[in-house]
Amino acid sequence: MIGIRYKGTNNRRTKQFCLGAKLKVKPTAVVLLRLEMAEFQPAEENLTPAVAIERNISPSIIVQGGAYSHMLDHLTEEYKKVTKESAKTGYKKLMENKTAVEAVEDAVRVFEDNPCFNAGHGSYLNCEGEVECDAMIMEGHTLNSGAVIGGRHFRNPISLCTKIMYESQHCALSGNGALKFAHDKNFPTVDPAELISPYAVNIGRSSYQEYVDHHYGGKPVQDHNTEFDKEYKQFVKQNCGEIPPTYDTVSAVAMDNRGNLACAMSTGGIAGKLKGRVGDAPLIGCGAYANKTGGATVTGVGESIMKMTLGREVVYNMENGQDAQTAAENALRKMEDTVGGHGGVIAIDKNGAFGKTFNTEKMVWTSIKNNTLQFGLKQNEVKTEQL
Repeated sequence: MIGIRYKGTNNRRTKQFCLGAKLKVKPTAVVLLRLEMAEFQPAEENLTPAVAIERNISPSIIVQGGAYSHMLDHLTEEYKKVTKESAKTGYKKLMENKTAVEAVEDAVRVFEDNPCFNAGHGSYLNCEGEVECDAMIMEGHTLNSGAVIGGRHFRNPISLCTKIMYESQHCALSGNGALKFAHDKNFPTVDPAELISPYAVNIGRSSYQEYVDHHYGGKPVQDHNTEFDKEYKQFVKQNCGEIPPTYDTVSAVAMDNRGNLACAMSTGGIAGKLKGRVGDAPLIGCGAYANKTGGATVTGVGESIMKMTLGREVVYNMENGQDAQTAAENALRKMEDTVGGHGGVIAIDKNGAFGKTFNTEKMVWTSIKNNTLQFGLKQNEVKTEQL
C-alpha cells in the first residue's frame, strides 16, 4: 500500500511516499522516501523577472567582428567603432525587455550592413567573383534554429534565418530554396551585385591555401610570382595601399532578463572558396550552439572548426562545470592541438559570465553587462567604458 502527502516550500513541493506491506520487511516497518519534485520548479524558459533577480541574471551580450592576423591601421578604429555599435544595438533590445534572439539578430545586422566586415554587404567573394553568404541563429532554451546556406540575394541573411526558425518546419535552407522561401514571405531581396563592396576580397582560384595561411595564421605572402601574387597585389593596389583588411565571420551571443540564451553568426566565407562551399557558420554545433547551459559562437578556418564541432565543444565544457572563459579556452586549445586550426570564440554561460579567446593575432570584440562596456582587439587587451 502506498500513501502520498505533499508539503509546500515556495516554488517546490516535497513528496513523501510511505511503503508498507509490499516491501520485503516486517509488516510494521515503514520506509519514508522523500523525493524533491523538480517539476514544480519553473522551467528556465519561463523564468519570471522575480526569479531572474533571485538568480542575479542581468541582460548581457558579447559580439565579435572576426579573428585575423593583419589589419590596415587606418581601419582599426572603424572596426572597434562598429563592433561597439553592434553590442550597443543588441544591448538596447535587451534593456527594452526583448528576447535574446532579437538582440543577437539586431547586433549581427549592424555588421552585415557595414562594408568593412565579411558578412552581408562586404562579404568575401568565391573563386568566381560571387558573394555566397552563410548565416545561422539559435534559441537556447528551445534548441530551435534557422540557417541560410549559400545565400546570394540577401543584404541581411541573419534576419532570414530568424524567419526560417520561426516560420518554417526546417532548420536550414540553401541557395534557390532560401530565395523562394524569402519571396514567399515577402522578405527583401537584392541583386547579388549589390552585395559586393569596394573592400570585398577576390583572389580567384589560385593559391587558396596560401591565402588561408596568411589570413588566419599570419604567415607572409611569398613573392614567388604566382597567379595568387598577381591577383593579391592587384587587389591591394586598387583598394588598400598596403595590406588588405582581413576580417572574418561576425557573431553575437546574448542572455535576456529571463535567463534565456541565443547566438547568431553571419559570414561571406573564405575568399577564393569554391562555388558552393559550405563553412561552419550555418551548421548547428560547428560555428555556434546554445542551450540552457550556455551559448557560444566561433570564428576562423571553417574546415578546422567543423572537424571539432567547436561551438558545441564550448557548450559541452560548460555543461561539465566550466565557466564560459575556461570552456572557450579549453575548446580552442583542443582544436589547435588536434587539427592546428586558427580562430576565436565568444561565449556566455548560464550564470551570465563572458568568455572570449583567440589564437590569431587579433579579434575585435565588445561585451556589455550592467551598463559596463568592455572591448578589445589584441591579445590580453581589455578596455572599459561606462554607458
